[in-house]
Amino acid sequence: MHPTPAAAAVTGEHDDDELAACVVVVDFWANRFGMRARIALHVLQVGFGFVEEDLRIRERSDLVLRMNPVHRSVPILIHRGRPICGSINILQYIDEVWAKRVGTRLLPPDPLKRASARFWADFVDHEKRTELTNQLTNGAIKSGWAVMHPTPAAAAVTGEHDDDELAACVVVVDFWANRFGMRARIALHVLQVGFGFVEEDLRIRERSDLVLRMNPVHRSVPILIHRGRPICGSINILQYIDEVWAKRVGTRLLPPDPLKRASARFWADFVDHEVFSTQTRFLKSKGEEKEMAKAELLDQLRRLEGVLGDRSFFSGDEFGFLDIVLIPFSSRFHGYKQHMVGLI
Repeated sequence: MHPTPAAAAVTGEHDDDELAACVVVVDFWANRFGMRARIALHVLQVGFGFVEEDLRIRERSDLVLRMNPVHRSVPILIHRGRPICGSINILQYIDEVWAKRVGTRLLPPDPLKRASARFWADFVDHEKRTELTNQLTNGAIKSGWAVMHPTPAAAAVTGEHDDDELAACVVVVDFWANRFGMRARIALHVLQVGFGFVEEDLRIRERSDLVLRMNPVHRSVPILIHRGRPICGSINILQYIDEVWAKRVGTRLLPPDPLKRASARFWADFVDHEVFSTQTRFLKSKGEEKEMAKAELLDQLRRLEGVLGDRSFFSGDEFGFLDIVLIPFSSRFHGYKQHMVGLI
């Protein structure tokens, strides 16, 4: 995702005036996730090439192994020789790069509506099919949509404020030791945003009325409440915080370059859906399963170390998005040592 000049030449890096000629989608024609990228490119009138990856064959092509060595999967969007992986990540990248050119936005311009769109996209991709059916049946999706898109009357009930009350109406609902929630608090501190904190004790099985009302879909924390509206999901919250407050203080959490933003989002997803699940298996398992989890976790941490390289922070000289995503997990390193010697 960050090739050297030589690698860029091999993979087909082009000049800016060749923009339309160097967009390639690698995918299987029937892949529903990959269809998203193709639809988005058509909507924004972006010409692109298509490389077929036959998913009926177990082995992946050299191109896929080279462009997505982490997951070895499609879809992959290749733009000027650089890969963007993950269908939702690809959609955000396409919107950031080409939407202004044609005056058509895929994501709405309002940060709150963008956060809502990202929340529901994640819900579609990661919710189990049986759970999705249950949510549809019991009305949680409808109530969740109503909370995130309240009518004027509902907005008054949930505490909608005027713009001049901005700093006084930011609240984080979380458990103090929740590593996912730490991200929101760190980001708000970095961007000098004052906020209130409402403790949700995760040691108690039942969730509070506030959590059930603000996140009826997942019934979980962290929740960022801004001007009466909830933003849920720690990565989604970080993007929202960056979009709303970064310009005010001149400090960006996500880098300004769309490709680097896409890379940061990719690795954030890797931390949440790969590293977190692997470390949980490692800490809870025994015997052969523990050894397998150990090897997998070491490989994942080495990958992240490779992304960091010899830089002080993942984004270079400035503390940013991916640092915030990963740093709360450093509290687990002592636990790793307790389970095996020589991990870190």
